[in-house]
Amino acid sequence: MSAIAAVVQWDGKPVRRDLLESMNACVQYRCPDGSWVWAEGSFGLAQADLATLPEDEPGVPAVSGPLRIAASCRIDNRPEILRALPTGMGSRSDAALILAAYEHWGEACLDRLVGDFAFVLWDGRRSKLLAARDLCGCRQLYYFADRERLILGSEHTQILQDPTVPLEVNEEELVEYLAPIHLGSSGWEQGSFRGFHPLPAGCLLRAEGGQVEIRAYWEWREGARDNPADEAVFAEYRQRLEEAIRARLRSRTPVAIELSGGLDSSPIACLAARVADETGPELHSLSLVFDRFPSIDTRDRIGKVLERYALKSHFIAADSLYRPQWLDEDWSPRVVTGPREVMNPPAMNRMYEVAQDVGCRVVLTGDMGEMLNDGSSRVYYDMMRRGRYGQILRRLRLDWEHSPVRALRKLLAFGLLPMAPLSLVRLALLALERRRDMMGRLPDYMTASLRSRIRELDEAIRARRVRALRIRCPALRDTLQMCFPPLPAMTMQYPQPIERRHPYSDRRLIEMVLAMPQDLKWDREGRGGHSTRFHHRMALSDVVPDEVVRAPSEVFFDEALHGSFLPEAQRVWLEQGSAVHIFERGLVEPDSFRAALARAEQGDWYLSTLLGVEAWLRALEPGGQMARLIPARAPSGSRGG
Repeated sequence: MSAIAAVVQWDGKPVRRDLLESMNACVQYRCPDGSWVWAEGSFGLAQADLATLPEDEPGVPAVSGPLRIAASCRIDNRPEILRALPTGMGSRSDAALILAAYEHWGEACLDRLVGDFAFVLWDGRRSKLLAARDLCGCRQLYYFADRERLILGSEHTQILQDPTVPLEVNEEELVEYLAPIHLGSSGWEQGSFRGFHPLPAGCLLRAEGGQVEIRAYWEWREGARDNPADEAVFAEYRQRLEEAIRARLRSRTPVAIELSGGLDSSPIACLAARVADETGPELHSLSLVFDRFPSIDTRDRIGKVLERYALKSHFIAADSLYRPQWLDEDWSPRVVTGPREVMNPPAMNRMYEVAQDVGCRVVLTGDMGEMLNDGSSRVYYDMMRRGRYGQILRRLRLDWEHSPVRALRKLLAFGLLPMAPLSLVRLALLALERRRDMMGRLPDYMTASLRSRIRELDEAIRARRVRALRIRCPALRDTLQMCFPPLPAMTMQYPQPIERRHPYSDRRLIEMVLAMPQDLKWDREGRGGHSTRFHHRMALSDVVPDEVVRAPSEVFFDEALHGSFLPEAQRVWLEQGSAVHIFERGLVEPDSFRAALARAEQGDWYLSTLLGVEAWLRALEPGGQMARLIPARAPSGSRGG
């Protein structure tokens, strides 16, 4: 995907063209197809392109009179937008289409756009900057603001090309990164550095007169209480998923598909092979396989998919590709990131190298499929409001067989309570959160002060979510909290010139799944041993091999991560640094942490995460792997925190 940047000088100073050029130069490793910059007075735009769409015009800016745009985008409802615009307003590139839509509808154009996008638009008529990000945050956009300027970029690295922007770790966000509430959910997307912020997914940023305002342009609201037939829901789900895949096959190069044999990626591969016609792109599959870790090796299921569908398959031996990347002497990240990105295993880089070698610039993933479709057992309210009384009795019977007391509690908490006024619902949920301990236990090698800060922050985050509650349906709340903010895997940057596309993030598909009866995500008869994603399995039962449909919901790679932890190599690496930052910052007790590392046969989540934090902090030191990517800072800001 392309990378964009913008600078606004509130103090009226002219924007430096060489700064814009450097913001393009630092991303050319993944955007090699041309670039452009534009500066006029105190405003400037920059864009470096990765051309993936047939309509892309790399190196050519989209301009309409006083309107200019820098955009990393793919608009999936192009025909619909073109039909609604006055004749002659449309253009070839998707960036120009967004510009025409804004010229015609203003900010309301965001209600019409379907696809992946991040853009910065300059409205010279009003001296106003607008920036927006798609619903699921598939395209990144960060910003830094102070009294003198506003700087936006697809990467931290671009913003940090200005040597006067400080490089200081945001300590509060670092503590939040360690909070258990973010384990197993999305939830954590931060700027990582003081003064940096991600533009939230599904939001618009408006900047004029030195003021920055952010508002959500999309928010889910519980709609009609319809009660469609099950088969109609299954048919619509399949149609929406097919449309999402077809839109993401629009490419000027062959397309690769991540294929793990699981219930998320396999349907993407199967449906892509079915919907790609003779004029469609050549399709490849990318699969990680394991000999050392047979419990996560899924070659048998992958093989069933490949027997049925003609994909050019590529298998990557991944046993040694889950080793922590910071243990490699030649570790050389190409982007300044937050700590979460440091944890990404080398396996993904190797997979995208294979994609690049066979000429693919687009990769389809199964990311977000689990979060969107897994469902929740907290479905009583949704069934009650739709009048699905027969399903209520079936659900209650199943819950009663497990525990009569718990069945009655679930009926009360997830059926009757949500019918109360929202203010009372919030009070009840706040009371429950105060009584509930946080998920997981904090290790003893963390300092007492850090454990206390994490507990306080974890409780504050849970309380903040409850106070912001606007959705009555508990099952929908679970889905929304899992999907938004975006999954870290969806926003990860890789060094290859590859654009990752995620069919399960399609706006129309998401809205359909949120609107459907939520009990259809659960097999109310308990058939087949797997209760979740019932609608997904049923809708695709004649497309996906039976071995995949009947398999567990997902493929976990934890065994490879833990088995590749290499505690002795980690211990040696830890002591090689001139300083151990997690010790100096008071995150862990040195002796206890060393002892836990010495005892470890494989990594636990906190051991791995804290070592990743240490690797991140070392990379930010003067001369470190990330610090080398940006101009030197003044002494007060040169330290990684």
